[in-house]
Amino acid sequence: HINFYHAFLTRNYVGRESNATFKMHRDKSDLTLNICIHASHSFEGSTVGFYHRNKAETGGSGRVTGKQQEQEQRSDETPQDDDRIYTYVHKVGFAVAHSGKSWHRTDPITNGTRGSLIAWAELN
Repeated sequence: HINFYHAFLTRNYVGRESNATFKMHRDKSDLTLNICIHASHSFEGSTVGFYHRNKAETGGSGRVTGKQQEQEQRSDETPQDDDRIYTYVHKVGFAVAHSGKSWHRTDPITNGTRGSLIAWAELN
């Protein structure tokens, strides 16, 4: 079973002070769903980067075993920019679902506006 227990809206636009300070983080969920519900025609940036704490653990391939993923989830060490393994580009009406334990960060928006519905779930 999937129990969605928390949801909120985001709105990103150029000039919003917090756009420059999105921090790399993990969510307080088992599963996160990020649905793009709005983007202006001029929208650029505001992608979501996903990271592995240590590329050496994956041999640089970005592929991890279950054991490696468990070790990463137990670690509180924040990844660095060069640990990025995937960049998600938003498109209205599409969503990205990911483990809440995955390290990620929204990149600054460089033009236009974008809005998303973020929902957190626990898996039973």
